[in-house]
Amino acid sequence: MHRLLNDPGDAASKRAYRQRWKVETVMSVAKRRWGEALSARTDLTQRSQALLRDVAYNVNRLVLLGISA
Repeated sequence: MHRLLNDPGDAASKRAYRQRWKVETVMSVAKRRWGEALSARTDLTQRSQALLRDVAYNVNRLVLLGISA
């Protein structure tokens, strides 16, 4: 698919791009806060460590926004 400069494209492409920049922003914040590399060595523990970083990010956001359970 080709489109001209300044052509917004179809609605589905715009929705997908908006979702992508949200994900890229979260990944950038997490990498700056906790570093890019995982210290775990095996695949299972790397996945666990990545999941725990995700949980820590979400809890941190909830605390910063003042939302408590």
